[in-house]
Amino acid sequence: MVDTTFYFARYNVKGTLTTLTEYDASKSRADREREVLERYIRTDGEIAEGENGTWYFGKVEPEQNYDLGKFGKVYSEEPTTYDKEEGDFVEDTAPNQEADYSMFLLHYEDNLLIYNTKNRIGHEQFLKYFSEGFNSRHEGDVSIELSKMHNTDSVEWVVNQKRVREASFELEPSNPSSHPDWENLDEEIQKMLAKRLSLMAESKDGANLNMDEELLEQAVEMAQTRYGLDYRIVYDDNGYAKTVTKHREPVQKGEERPDTLGGLQARAGELIGYARSFMNQDG
Repeated sequence: MVDTTFYFARYNVKGTLTTLTEYDASKSRADREREVLERYIRTDGEIAEGENGTWYFGKVEPEQNYDLGKFGKVYSEEPTTYDKEEGDFVEDTAPNQEADYSMFLLHYEDNLLIYNTKNRIGHEQFLKYFSEGFNSRHEGDVSIELSKMHNTDSVEWVVNQKRVREASFELEPSNPSSHPDWENLDEEIQKMLAKRLSLMAESKDGANLNMDEELLEQAVEMAQTRYGLDYRIVYDDNGYAKTVTKHREPVQKGEERPDTLGGLQARAGELIGYARSFMNQDG
């Protein structure tokens, strides 16, 4: 089993679209956006030129409300070989052509783009060249903006309302004095003469962590100040395992990497549901 990470982004198509498709007064703005995007991801040939490869779209499989597809790059490598006769390392004169691609799901009703990382394709690269390719193909003011999704649940709401599975904190002692909300914990760190303290709590046998316990309660308070270098809390939200961190990292989900678009389609419902759970956050 090879694991991957899925990332989630919202898209916003800007500009006047009536000149890009055959005009039909009965079509809504959403209809025109879908037409433009459907045509874009079915583009043949080069999409964008990256720093170390050329980007292309691969096969696309349509579903009722979304399309599944492949987006990746082809790059050349000049392998170094050892020449026994010369007794030296030499550059091969015939570079190898290699490729990497990620799979994606473009959901038109939710303006949602879900995609996975793979080998030399990182989540930032994918968004950069997906949008660059779109923007370079349209004249005037038509463009696409991609925004990574983030978990906006507050720490206070999570620890008070949700079932916490894991909680980790990276803390440094305050100076010169402690706040009453974390005084006991801070004094212990200072007694250790520690530069920083790492604290990790993991639930046992599927139980919930007791976030009302004094040590964890003080760690939560301290972590939200400048003396909290980082925190990571994993919790259950209506059956979804979610994570909230101090630095508000993009929403991501670890999964077994699908081998085919059919494999991605089998996970589509869960991935879409996971993304939607962040669209209507109340914390």
